[in-house]
Formats: sequence, structure tokens, C-alpha cells
Amino acid sequence: MDYLSFREDFLENLKVMSRTANSILDLSSSETKSESMETQDADIAKKHLDENIEKALTLIYENRYKKFSSEEELGNFIIQIAECMNSGIVKPDKLFRSGADSTQFPYAKIKDLKELWAWFCRELFHMLVDTGKDPVEVAAFAEYFINRRGHFFSDGCGKIAMLISSFILIRNDMNIPKYRSRETSSCL
Repeated sequence: MDYLSFREDFLENLKVMSRTANSILDLSSSETKSESMETQDADIAKKHLDENIEKALTLIYENRYKKFSSEEELGNFIIQIAECMNSGIVKPDKLFRSGADSTQFPYAKIKDLKELWAWFCRELFHMLVDTGKDPVEVAAFAEYFINRRGHFFSDGCGKIAMLISSFILIRNDMNIPKYRSRETSSCL
């Protein structure tokens, strides 16, 4: 898949799935989420997202054939994508979720995030190294754990999950899926 097609497909998915891309900033997932935010203005967050997405897509595409030597290197790459996506939206020292657990969604408990993150990076690394693994299953695993089960980051988990799952698919020369609606495609 060439970069322009990848970018176009991803941006279409972003319009369907991202509240921020549609100038909506949802801070309701926990009592303390707003404390991690750099901005609480939806239009400013959208402006940052518009800038950040171009950098993130380029980073993903340029590294699509990268061979990771360790789970730490893979984890750092995902963190780099998350930092890129959340620049200007989330406070730099609040990338990972902290504070109160969500009472609204069944995300991992804050106290378990560090251990679950290490496990996730280890599992994903082994899946990427195993050339016999179905890339669609690996992409689904990444999307589920980043967006639903772990919900590791203070904000943008859905966008970060879509980026990482897209990364897994394009590194296997596959097209990314087309999301139809937030209600039918979302893990939540």
C-alpha cells in the first residue's frame, strides 16, 4: 500500500472513530482524567490532532518494516507513537493513565497498568517475530489491548490502537480495514 492510499484510508477511519477529530473532547471516563489534559478545549485538541496525525502516520509508514530486537524497543516505539498523537493534548508527564480508575468502562486498574503494559509488549513482540501468526489476529490483539483491556494512555487510546493495528497490517503489505461507525466498530 502506498503512503497516500494509507493516509487517505486512515484519515477516513479517524473521522468515523475519533471524537477529537470531530471537535468533541470527552473527559468522562474517570474523575481525574481532566488532570492529565494539556487542554480541555475541543477545538484546540482537534488542531493539535490535525498536526499530530501527519507526524504519526509518517512515523508508522517509514517504520513499517522495522525489525524490533526486543519487547522494550517495541514498547518504546508504541510510546513514541502515543507521545506523537497526544502532543499538546495530554500533559507530557501524564502519557499513561493515572489517578482514579474508570467507573464507566472495564479498563485495567491503574495499579495493574505497569505489569499489564510489560506483558502486552512481550506478547506483541513475540507475535510480530512469529512469522506464522495471522497479521489480522495480531492487529486485533493490539487494538483490543491498547483501546479496551489495558487502555494504557490518558487519552487517545482508540487512535493509538488504530495506528498500531494499521502498522501491523501494512508491515505485512495488507490494507487497513474501513471502520463503518464508532458504535459498530468500537471495542466499547
